[in-house]
Amino acid sequence: MKVTKDQHSLAIGTGGQNVRLASKLTGYDIHFEEAEISDLDEAIRKAAQEEAEAPSRAKEEFEKLFRDLG
Repeated sequence: MKVTKDQHSLAIGTGGQNVRLASKLTGYDIHFEEAEISDLDEAIRKAAQEEAEAPSRAKEEFEKLFRDLG
């Protein structure tokens, strides 16, 4: 499982309690790796990209609407 550096100790838990419980509940051995980018970082990047593309998409939709009417 990949976790960000700042979440690594939280995922493991005090004395490994969280990882042991998760392993017991799932029946899998769980190993952690530090991830380069967190899901939050990826979500922020994706939102910024969508925001940057929004004007061109809006223009395309506007033009399509009038093409469909004509």
